Amino acid sequence: MVLSAYMICYHADVVLGGSNAKEVPCEETSLIDSSKALVNAFDALALTMSRSGTFTATITNAFERAWHTWTADFKIWKSKDAFSLTQELIRIGVAMESSMIRVCGARGALDSTVDLGEERNAIRSAQSHDRALLREKVFTLSGKSAVDEFDAMITRVRAAGLSDEESARAKDTRTDRLDERRRKREATSAQIAAAIEKDKERARQQMAGEENVVSNFVEMQKDQILHELMLDPEWKLRAPPKSPVEDDPVREQVVQIMKKAFWDMVYESLVHDTIDTSIVRARIFEWKDAIIDDTLILDRQTTESLELIQNSLSLIDVNYLEASILRMESTPTDTSEALRTSLDHGYTALNALANGSVKDDLSAAFDNLTRELETATNADKFTLSRAIADALAFLFDFRERIHQSMSLEAANEAIDALRETLAVMPDGIEYATTRFLHRFDVKVGETELALAFPRTCAWLESVVEELPTLDATFAPLLDSLNVDRWRGVRLRSGFETRAEGAQKTSSEVISSTLHPTRVMSVNGVCRVAFARLVTNPNAMIQDFIPETLENDVQRIDYFCREFQNIQTLAACLMLSTQLCRLEVFVDVDALIDRVAVLLSSERDLPAMSRVAEVLSATLPTSDGAQTITNMLRKLTGSDDCANPMSVAIIKAIRSALTIRLLHGFEGEAVDRACDARLAAVFASRLRPRVDAIARDAARVINLHATVRAPVVSALVNDLLARDDEI
Repeated sequence: MVLSAYMICYHADVVLGGSNAKEVPCEETSLIDSSKALVNAFDALALTMSRSGTFTATITNAFERAWHTWTADFKIWKSKDAFSLTQELIRIGVAMESSMIRVCGARGALDSTVDLGEERNAIRSAQSHDRALLREKVFTLSGKSAVDEFDAMITRVRAAGLSDEESARAKDTRTDRLDERRRKREATSAQIAAAIEKDKERARQQMAGEENVVSNFVEMQKDQILHELMLDPEWKLRAPPKSPVEDDPVREQVVQIMKKAFWDMVYESLVHDTIDTSIVRARIFEWKDAIIDDTLILDRQTTESLELIQNSLSLIDVNYLEASILRMESTPTDTSEALRTSLDHGYTALNALANGSVKDDLSAAFDNLTRELETATNADKFTLSRAIADALAFLFDFRERIHQSMSLEAANEAIDALRETLAVMPDGIEYATTRFLHRFDVKVGETELALAFPRTCAWLESVVEELPTLDATFAPLLDSLNVDRWRGVRLRSGFETRAEGAQKTSSEVISSTLHPTRVMSVNGVCRVAFARLVTNPNAMIQDFIPETLENDVQRIDYFCREFQNIQTLAACLMLSTQLCRLEVFVDVDALIDRVAVLLSSERDLPAMSRVAEVLSATLPTSDGAQTITNMLRKLTGSDDCANPMSVAIIKAIRSALTIRLLHGFEGEAVDRACDARLAAVFASRLRPRVDAIARDAARVINLHATVRAPVVSALVNDLLARDDEI
């Protein structure tokens, strides 16, 4: 509602309809004035809160008066606006009826027994539904009189349509030609209509209800857990790291201010001349209910601890505490003792519920709080009121932490059970593949995979043109490894060779070994495409992640950030080579370490100016930090930018990573090939970092090649068979 007031205040011409009348209606004038008053009162409220952290009675009362005035003016304006909206709905209904009559003909449109063909029958049926819907809206807005006007207008339109049709029939005898055109039009749109109906059916299934939405979400979570366990059998859920938004110090400060403001409301209710204990009472009952919910839902306590929790909660006498708070000015000692007793019982319940590190933190915080309460034994009501608010904040904060910890442990126990099931399951890979295909409603051999997996198809198509060149370039390197170059190769004639006894086993899924493979094989194409994906600086921004890699979005994001770090380090090495004279010694390794520390210390890529400061402080050059910053920006651009050196850096890193993904880590020839690509841009020292990406990606690639094999094999085979060379 406050947002509506802001929109009316600053965009009245849009919100109120942009009337061109010379005189603005009085109800609009009143609404604009009350909106300005409400906006000013809200701004004053927010300003006071940001400065002092509390609300004053004057500001609150002003906001309340402005609120009531605005809501009254809004109701008056809205009631008068209903008439114009009703007229607009009648106009739309008349226009829709006229359009249907023009398309279907007056007699065919008004007689539902006449077969007009699939397309026009659908138009007639849709108009009947829409007409009834508009009629209902008109009745809701303005009652029976408006509905009578709506019906009269529709009747006049129909009569005019019949009259026009009779006149046209007397003049035009070419109905056969019109019917022929209609039949051709319907035949042309038959396939499109079938596709639309299929999409509608899928949408109806997706929107069937909240249960389906929840079920789909649960199934996606199961697939993600299964995926993680196949990558790492020892995987467990961990407390999620803070996101960049959550890690923002400004956001954290705002959160703390809001929490303080919430508990300050409790404090303010107790220090007034008339003490209001309703908030304290409500919060205690809310906290007790939350503790009981935790014991029932999570069900992780022994019988003894459960009895202790229930007994501690029953001993928290809210009525006695409330009565002692009302007398705290005259008997502060009784209030302090009642608060301490309730807090002790609350601590006992939390301690029985908690475990691990949370229990240690709970004990330390409780000790600090009790020491604070000891100083407030004979204090005034202001100190006691603050102690009460602090005690409630303590109980709620640790209940939330314990709840999160218990939920995490319960989830990990379920994962342990699933892990044991997978360990003895003989067909785990087949099970994962079946779940994947079912999630996308795909049947290999029957479904058009390019339509079911458009991003995966585009991902593979992005490297098709360069595959023949890469295959010819890397064939000698593959021969040096004594690997059968024809194993699993997809020839463009449509014939695919297979190694004898080639069969995926569960050990291959979680293997961290990259077995050498040729470019023109299914695995080879996927590895080349994977290297291009993680070396595309805009992959995450453009939402280009293939459907077959949706479970690895976080890993791909990590690989992309590591590639950007390597690109920045390569740019630094190139600049150090260009800016320093040959006779001047520069500890390049130390330079890499300093920049790498800067890159790893921040979640996002730091500004080039900060990297330039490190370079200017390390390199013996007269160029200033601003000049180095400009050079770095040019060298770290995307691969479609105009700077040739930036393109060269990206291609060199991508080529080295592609070699690693295709040929693995066995053989000195592979090491030399990677070094040669990186040395072209003075970045041979960065090969260990490129190798690290390949090692981390090995499990993802091996799992992708196995569980997603039915989809990627079919897509790669189709792509390579488009241009048959044999």
